[in-house]
Amino acid sequence: QELADALAAEFEVPVALAGDAVSAHAGAFRGARGTIVVVGTGTVLITSDGAGSVRQVDGWGPWLGDEGSGRWIGQEGLRAVLAAADGRGSATTLTAAAEALHRPLSEMPWWISATGSPARRLASFAPAVLAAAAAGDEVARTIVEHASDAVVAACRATTGPYCLVGGVVDDPQMRRRVEDALVAGGAETRPPLGDALSGARYLAESADAYARSVIRRGRP
Repeated sequence: QELADALAAEFEVPVALAGDAVSAHAGAFRGARGTIVVVGTGTVLITSDGAGSVRQVDGWGPWLGDEGSGRWIGQEGLRAVLAAADGRGSATTLTAAAEALHRPLSEMPWWISATGSPARRLASFAPAVLAAAAAGDEVARTIVEHASDAVVAACRATTGPYCLVGGVVDDPQMRRRVEDALVAGGAETRPPLGDALSGARYLAESADAYARSVIRRGRP
């Protein structure tokens, strides 16, 4: 509320302040019932009953949640590489991809932790895992299967229809696995009506369906 008040005072305009996932839902559904499933570096779902009840599922950050996310996929991929390197796991083509990121592999833990955003650095390996899975690498394929299962499990704690957005579910195999599982369970998937920017405009102009999720100072 302090931030909304400060912005309103500085720019002399009404202010509507909301999280980016809520804006994404507003863009996708315009206040209607449904769930936006955002799977990028992290994983967060925003579900609404269309009558003002808006709820978050997952989105608990890289150490406590974000299952099936780019960070999760990248982390599992690098764990598999290190397991193969020390004899605990199966050989995988991900080893060459990991060495292209940083070598020697023995320094990989330091390389991950040395950045100001370990989660983002872990997520940078996700495209390599997705590509290896598409090419038939069994280790990578198992990781992608588990990631899609985690996203579907999160969806089951919400209400459809579903809009899938984000870099990870833009990958054809991830999208296919998640959508097929949802449809098999009787759910509907659909493209979003608009993006998060259009959702932000919707929240600024009229946000009755999101009243409990938007902090306001003044009215438009």
